[in-house]
Amino acid sequence: MRLRVACTALTTAAAIMGLAASASANLIITPYFDSSVTAPQQASILTAISFYETKFLNPVDVKIEFMTSGSGGSSNTVGYLFTSSSVQAALTSNSLTHPANTVLANALPNFTSGNTAPLMKVNSADCRALGGNCAGTIAGQGSVSQTGLDAIITVGAGFYGSLSVIEHEIDEVLGIGGPGTILGGQQTFNGLAIISMLDPYRYSAPGTPSLTLSASATSYLSLNRGVTSVASFNQSGTGDYGDFTTSPCYVQSFSTCGNPAPISLTSPEGIALQLIGYNAAPEPVTLSILGLGLAGLAGLTRRRQAA
Repeated sequence: MRLRVACTALTTAAAIMGLAASASANLIITPYFDSSVTAPQQASILTAISFYETKFLNPVDVKIEFMTSGSGGSSNTVGYLFTSSSVQAALTSNSLTHPANTVLANALPNFTSGNTAPLMKVNSADCRALGGNCAGTIAGQGSVSQTGLDAIITVGAGFYGSLSVIEHEIDEVLGIGGPGTILGGQQTFNGLAIISMLDPYRYSAPGTPSLTLSASATSYLSLNRGVTSVASFNQSGTGDYGDFTTSPCYVQSFSTCGNPAPISLTSPEGIALQLIGYNAAPEPVTLSILGLGLAGLAGLTRRRQAA
């Protein structure tokens, strides 16, 4: 991950007003395909992208180049630094604008109860989702000449058949997984400590925050000061510390495992994305449900490796 110092505030009146005015728009992920990506692989990528575009409201366009090389998957993303207080203010504004994001609303009162630091690292996509001015700055590689990319994702040819590998890397571009914690990355800037977006919610026990590289430690994602675990973080010493363990098997597990639980708004990945400011789109009301409702009325009168 490239770490950049942000000179603009995450929240401004204009940015918040822009988010409110565009509240009905959905997240867009624009893929750029290197010539190494075949047509069937492109189809798999577009299928994976469809989950995020249909499930999240934030009106931002995330630009990602996809390449084919090696094995497994990796992502190169852009990160910006902000004061923790400005990140908290941006999350609070987002929560007030989108009260349906109950994950964020329930967790925010505990933001300063877990791990804290003067600075926080925010991926470019997540920064813009929160109303910030954080451009993608990566230049395309291979046959892609596009500039201003938020990320480059590389997936092994044999792994494009697995949606979970593609989803794993897209999650990291959006800001969870490896980029969700500072562990394993640059932890200070000009003498000031840094944490990432999931670190305030990383616990080892009720009331006991956890931010360590120790392989003997326990760390899990919790929205309520460690009382309840959403999922256990990887502390094996291998892979990203922001990923989850392999038992149970998740899309965001630190290593490939059999039959990962599908990603959804209620899976650990979906919860983590909502926690850092991605707002779930309301589920569409089907005609059958609508019909029942009307009948009732008449009766009354939502660079990192996967091994």
